[in-house]
Amino acid sequence: MFQQLEDSILEILQNNNIDTLAWSGKAEELFLIPKKLPAVRYILENVDFKEQLSLNHYTVNAKFSLLVFFRSLKEKAQGAYSLIETIINNLCTTLPFGFSLSLLSIDLLYHQSSEFCYQIKFNANGKYIISIPEEELVRRITTYQGDDIISDVFSIGG
Repeated sequence: MFQQLEDSILEILQNNNIDTLAWSGKAEELFLIPKKLPAVRYILENVDFKEQLSLNHYTVNAKFSLLVFFRSLKEKAQGAYSLIETIINNLCTTLPFGFSLSLLSIDLLYHQSSEFCYQIKFNANGKYIISIPEEELVRRITTYQGDDIISDVFSIGG
């Protein structure tokens, strides 16, 4: 479920020519400015499960962020605003992998000379079913006694 959510978000953004990667590095490297700007980094922050009436059925609230790294020569966020709007419009209109998305906030995380980073926070709501392999209730055992075939049914785990 989490991999499909991540893959669909990355695919939606990359299909719109937005350089996007899932974050898989060290925490202290998270805010290192990418060499190619603008760039977007996907981070899954938190997942809450709430069990439904049926066993192994859950509603899921997943919080994730997109960090938008950008550079401006005019000391303003010129160009970043349209990139942020493009990200929001594409994700909220193309629901990734059976989830409904809601936008939580947009924050300026840092601004150093002409480089800055915005954080776009989303909440994804969906359902998750834990698949449990079906238990084998009986097993038929076939044995041979000379030329005769003997078949018996045994109960498993009982």
